[in-house]
Amino acid sequence: MTRPKEKTTRKKPSPIKWDHDALEAAFYANGHDFLLTSEITGCPKNTLYQVSKRKKWKSAGNAQRQLIEARNTLKELQPEVVTSSAESVAKSIDHHKETFLAGMSSGLSRAASVVSSMDGSEVVENSRKIHDLIQSGSKLFGIGIDSNAPGLTLNVLSLSADQLRPL
Repeated sequence: MTRPKEKTTRKKPSPIKWDHDALEAAFYANGHDFLLTSEITGCPKNTLYQVSKRKKWKSAGNAQRQLIEARNTLKELQPEVVTSSAESVAKSIDHHKETFLAGMSSGLSRAASVVSSMDGSEVVENSRKIHDLIQSGSKLFGIGIDSNAPGLTLNVLSLSADQLRPL
């Protein structure tokens, strides 16, 4: 007669209880280096990461994580508050956009009245400046063609065949 085998359950070995204060002291003493602290203390590196995150040790990764969390919390509480230099520049440009456009419009208007008072030879002499003014105005105010559309500009000098032949 055979006896039924008893079902045995294997218990997992209990994890080592690390002294978190001692690990933190070793971490700071070793220049905030997880790998070196792991080698010296024998504590696995991933365990050090987890303990440092849970206990909020002073490390570059934890500081970055806290900074991101603080920015997100600040945006939730006060969305108008600027939290990065890129946002600051964008808000500054938006804030001054109307003033800038009004100033450019005024300048272009004055330039147009100066051009209209020129005689034909002055217009020809200043044609490059006039062209640049027109281009600036059309790009700033979206006048004419779609400014984002691909395009080709071709400047052609009008010469007769006699002027092209070698001397």
